Amino acid sequence: MEVTRTELLPGVHLTAVQTKKFKSSVLGMQFLAPLAQETAALNALLPAVLRRGTAAHPDMESLSAALDELYGGTLEPTVRKKGEAQCVGFVGSFLDDAYTLEGERVLEPAAELLAEVLLRPYTQDGAFCPDYTRQEKDNLIDRIRAQVNDKRQYAQLRVVAEMCGEEPFGVDKLGDEETAAAVTPQALWEHYQKLLRTAPVEFYYCGSAPFERVEGAVRAIAQRLPQ
Repeated sequence: MEVTRTELLPGVHLTAVQTKKFKSSVLGMQFLAPLAQETAALNALLPAVLRRGTAAHPDMESLSAALDELYGGTLEPTVRKKGEAQCVGFVGSFLDDAYTLEGERVLEPAAELLAEVLLRPYTQDGAFCPDYTRQEKDNLIDRIRAQVNDKRQYAQLRVVAEMCGEEPFGVDKLGDEETAAAVTPQALWEHYQKLLRTAPVEFYYCGSAPFERVEGAVRAIAQRLPQ
């Protein structure tokens, strides 16, 4: 197993793990945003809305069909909290190139599909689709409310919120219900544009592809990010 980390562009890094242990490879990315009560719900909502559709695949059905063509790959939104940073983005799992039927390359088209989801979202009237935004807002609010059902996790959340109430670390990774309910398609779109311009980005890969191929595939995404 070999781990390589490199800076592709200022503020854009790639961490690649070369290994032949697994039949699936992982390709993902994260925006690293500062935790703040005002933006936590916006950040948590963003990858879910982006995952609903792209300019070329405007709904989940067509996007799922594109993933099926990559040997049944998956691409899921992620929201994590690391210290006082909120990490939001996507994690994709695809058949490793070493196991394709006729030696096809999966890494490059998988990276291109990730770029499409990240940079070419489905829009209406210059902003995110109102229906997608509303539906994912409802899902996010349900997730926030459902945290109380896991008593151990909820107790931990409440302890952190009370002990660190005046610090960014006290903010929940999903944000709060009130802020989530107030999000509009236009506000989310403007926040998305700001993240693209200002947030550090971390790409990561785990699989058997040589580092040079991984770097080339990911650099093709990074070069399209607004500078």
